[in-house]
Amino acid sequence: MNRRALNILGLIIFFLLWQIIPMTGMVDPNHLPPFSDAIMKIPAEIAKGTLQAALIESLMHYVIGFGGALLVAIPLGVMMGRFGLIENLLYPIEEMMRPIPPIAWIPVAIIWFGFTPWAAGFIIFIGALFPTLINTYDGTKGVSRIDIEAAITLGVKDELTMIKKVIFPASLPNIFTGVRVSNAAAWMCLVAGEMFGAGGGIGLELTLSRNYMDMARIFAYMLLLGMIGILTDITLRKYESKVLRWRRGIVA
Repeated sequence: MNRRALNILGLIIFFLLWQIIPMTGMVDPNHLPPFSDAIMKIPAEIAKGTLQAALIESLMHYVIGFGGALLVAIPLGVMMGRFGLIENLLYPIEEMMRPIPPIAWIPVAIIWFGFTPWAAGFIIFIGALFPTLINTYDGTKGVSRIDIEAAITLGVKDELTMIKKVIFPASLPNIFTGVRVSNAAAWMCLVAGEMFGAGGGIGLELTLSRNYMDMARIFAYMLLLGMIGILTDITLRKYESKVLRWRRGIVA
């Protein structure tokens, strides 16, 4: 069986177990509703217009936070990896800030930005920043000295050309790894921020479902988040395989 068939088979087995376990009484259906109950909530939410509104709002938060994190993390990681002065100045700050959970920034985000999309975007930004920053930094630091010396021998004189033609392309495998980790972190932080009131979206709908004790609706929105996560990761993997087609053995 090829890889795609195995992926589909794994999902089918997972959904079958999800359906069977509550139906057989192994788990209380009030705590874990069958897959069919959760999936049937999705058309109902679409008919009400709730799902579309929540999804659009969450995607707006995601774009603000995840996009902002990449715009900051990649250039900053390259500079930290390439220039010792910047590395020495920023490394202790990065190591001090990185262990702080993004959820701890929620009160700060609400005070700074209010109950707006920018508050949720800020939480996502914090969560998505460091995986890409660290991987970009490590990738830049790991560029072979032989490659740099070869580029100098071939006529590369200025630092900007060195970064553009040698450092950045050689760091791309690490950067893509960081971006994919940041993507997953972004969706986790998005839900946490929205559940605590930093914007509306899917997180708010999960909170409302909890208040109503509507477990099927909770799992429906969780399933939606999982599918979005898969789709965004597949998109990143496809783009990575095109950009890094020179790397042998990369999985499309």
